[in-house]
Amino acid sequence: MFGKRFRVTTISRDLNYLFKKTMAESWFFKLTKGDVDAGFIPFGQNFLNLLWICLLYKFGRVYMDIDVMFLKSFLKLKNSIGAQTLDLSSKILSRLNNAVMVFDKMQPLVYKFIEEFTLIFNGNKWGHNGRYLVSRLVSRLEGRLGYNFMILPPSTFYPVNWNRVRNLFHGAKNERDAKW
Repeated sequence: MFGKRFRVTTISRDLNYLFKKTMAESWFFKLTKGDVDAGFIPFGQNFLNLLWICLLYKFGRVYMDIDVMFLKSFLKLKNSIGAQTLDLSSKILSRLNNAVMVFDKMQPLVYKFIEEFTLIFNGNKWGHNGRYLVSRLVSRLEGRLGYNFMILPPSTFYPVNWNRVRNLFHGAKNERDAKW
C-alpha cells in the first residue's frame, strides 16, 4: 500500500483545537452544558457529521465515507461535491451527498456547512445534519461569488445507484437490467 504513495495521517482527537474559531466552538460548549437537544437519532451519527465538516475545513483534502471504494485518482478534483441523483427529465441534479467531498483548506462553503449545522441542528431528523444539510446549503449558495465549487454528476462518485446495487449480485433478469 505504501508503495502506491497513499498519504494517510492519523491525528489525536482535540475537539477544542478542531472547533476553535468556528461556530462549532460555541455549539459544542452549549452541548456540554446540556443546552443542546441531542434528539433521538443516535448522537454519534450527528456528531460525526460535525467532525468531518470541521476536519475538512481545517485541513482540506478529501472526505470519504468508509463504505466508499475509489477507483480513480482524486488529484484533479478541487472543491467538488457529488450529486447523488439526477432528474432524468429535467437533467437537474436533485440531491447531493456528503459521502465524498474534495475541498481546499478553509474553503468558504465548508465553513458555511459548519454554520448551518450549528444554527439549525436537529437531532430528530435523519440526514438533516449531514446529506440534507449539504443539499440545502448548496442550493442556496450555488453561483454566488466567493463559493467556488463544482457539483459533479452522479456517475462520478456513484456509478452504481444505491437502489440498484443488488443487481450486481443477482445478474440481469431482463433487458432493462442488462442495459444498466
